[in-house]
Amino acid sequence: MLLLSQFISNVITIYWDNVNSIQAELFVQSDDASVTVLGGELSGPFCCNAHTLSSRYALRPCGDKEQQVLKVVLPDPCFWSPGAPFLYQLEIKVCINEEPESSHSFPLGIRPLTIRGHDFFYAERRYVMRIVDVPQAVQKTQDIETALEACHETGAVLLMRRPDEAIFQEATQKGVLLAAQIESTHPDQVQSELNKYALWPAVGMVVLPRELVLEMPLRPPVSSLIRAVEYRHGESVPPWAQVLIVKEQCLGEASLQEEKRPQIVCCPIDSAASIVAARRICDDLQQRTVAWQQIAGYLALSKGALY
Repeated sequence: MLLLSQFISNVITIYWDNVNSIQAELFVQSDDASVTVLGGELSGPFCCNAHTLSSRYALRPCGDKEQQVLKVVLPDPCFWSPGAPFLYQLEIKVCINEEPESSHSFPLGIRPLTIRGHDFFYAERRYVMRIVDVPQAVQKTQDIETALEACHETGAVLLMRRPDEAIFQEATQKGVLLAAQIESTHPDQVQSELNKYALWPAVGMVVLPRELVLEMPLRPPVSSLIRAVEYRHGESVPPWAQVLIVKEQCLGEASLQEEKRPQIVCCPIDSAASIVAARRICDDLQQRTVAWQQIAGYLALSKGALY
């Protein structure tokens, strides 16, 4: 059985919709005429931190047959969250160019991270992001597990630069929320990256360059990713941006007082700082900026620069 994301994220769209505490709907849609989704099922929930009773739910065709859309209604969904990473396993059968069918499997989770006004909400509760940027702590493959354990223990969100799917998979299993930085400004390349990232419940936010042009509105599942951009005085904010990352010294600027988007305030740290030290700096930053009501999160940023 092949891992779904290795080739499928750009030809098959998988997304959750109409999610609430009673039920959630999962849609699987082929975006390529040469790819036919023959069927499949969703099983779960599974969680490394809890005993669960899993069930199986069959995917069934819905809508126009030419659109190749399958759907499953999941009752009483369990959400993926830091510390309680409930997952479901999607298995689908696919036929490509009339070749023999192949089976593909992928872990899915429902990440209920949203924005309301100036705040983040996670499963209907206000959520404050404390993000750490510690590139030296995640330089080597053997460092990743240690870094994720530290994030799990401290409740930190880990900012990843040029991440690979092995990190996404491990963070998804462990229940660690990630933010991913994308440096490219090429729309097709960025769209491909976003398609891939959006499949992983651990990836809650992406940090994108100001120069990027994205066609709006974004389609699911990419639309589920919170999109952040660095604030710069006197420059307009891209229409796709939902969150501003603001340097601490800029908080008093008049334009930010009128800004409706959530703001994540950042301050520089040494690139060799540990995750525990960076998380502590987020707490110090929160104490220094407690008067600013529009702040939704805190970022301890390596060398104080995103790009």
